[in-house]
Amino acid sequence: MSKERQIPEIDHNTPWTCTDPDNHQYGRKISPGVYQFKEWIGGGKLDEKVEDTIKKEFDISGNWEEDTIVLANFNDAEILEHISAYYNSLEALKEIYGDDSEWIIAECIFEQQSGLY
Repeated sequence: MSKERQIPEIDHNTPWTCTDPDNHQYGRKISPGVYQFKEWIGGGKLDEKVEDTIKKEFDISGNWEEDTIVLANFNDAEILEHISAYYNSLEALKEIYGDDSEWIIAECIFEQQSGLY
């Protein structure tokens, strides 16, 4: 990253949104340009009561890959590198997602940095 990484205080009351139900990935916007993501990586066994397990284990950090993405910490070249696995260009992503582009960019960065993809 081109800048020293900065993570603001987190409002833990901000609700999570399921962004990928197949991989049990969740995200939330905690302030302008700042997003948190988490994805299930283990712990309890996920069976037919997946939602029950996820709900019960949601705040146990060892069961999740988690990161806070501060978009200001990334320049355009770094953003392009992270989104290139999914999109041909930053302009194409912005055209597809419009006002939700920042969220999608942050999600791509999370997925690439997590090593899960």
